[in-house]
Amino acid sequence: MDSAILSSLGINDKAAKIYLAALSLGSASVAQIAQKTGIKRPTVYLYIDELLKRGLLEKVVVGKRQYYHATDPSTLIARLRKNMAELETALPELAALRATSTGKPQVVILEGEVGIERIYEEVVQAHSFCAWSNLVTVEKLFPHASLNIAEKIKERGIAVRGASREVF
Repeated sequence: MDSAILSSLGINDKAAKIYLAALSLGSASVAQIAQKTGIKRPTVYLYIDELLKRGLLEKVVVGKRQYYHATDPSTLIARLRKNMAELETALPELAALRATSTGKPQVVILEGEVGIERIYEEVVQAHSFCAWSNLVTVEKLFPHASLNIAEKIKERGIAVRGASREVF
């Protein structure tokens, strides 16, 4: 398995390799994990501490020896859900900080379908908006999105100002 998936979850590449090695080895010593990953033993100790703190590894002491085994991978999903819940809780405060920031008006240029979706999300949250666009092209490329946004704008009574090259 590629450690890139774990890296995308905020886990360092070497820590991800160590976690994957621990998963495949079961209960293993630091030396066994180092041999499996090709990472030097002192470095493995550093990342094992990080993985222990994150709850991805557990330490088992047998006599004088310490062994480590990976926790169930479903803990990754539980961790993501917890982070998502914390972010949702903090979102109103973050949005308030953004709204109270002073400065010059912001000009944003967005491209592609992701850009259109982001614009539409911001438009339905606003009381009014001003735009410069090529509406004919947008409607051709994203017809379902254009209809949905038009309906939401009418429902919420959002004031619209815009400039376009097309004649309506």
